[in-house]
Amino acid sequence: MFRISVLMLVSVGLLAGCDARPLNELTYAEQQEMLKTLTAVCAESGVSEESPQYETCMQAEINAENAKRKRQTEGMQNMATGISEASDSYSEAYQNNRTVTCTTPPSVGWGSTTTTCY
Repeated sequence: MFRISVLMLVSVGLLAGCDARPLNELTYAEQQEMLKTLTAVCAESGVSEESPQYETCMQAEINAENAKRKRQTEGMQNMATGISEASDSYSEAYQNNRTVTCTTPPSVGWGSTTTTCY
């Protein structure tokens, strides 16, 4: 069971914590730590490693974690793009000696903020 779970983690490409590295780039110790965390989540739901539902629970947790990491990565990329665009706009305005106005609506999580400069 334990080896199957490790292989599931590796094959899905789960990201760990706020770390943007794919699982296959994590150290063995980091992969083992993620496995312990997900096993604990399943155990809190009443699913032990000996349970027939264990693999299903682990796969569901892996999928959820993977989706969360993907959203975080996309949010960071969106933020970097916004910063780059704002910088370009500011540089252009500076060169043309004109006023730059930037607006940023309130954010509600990763990737939901857009800064517009004109």
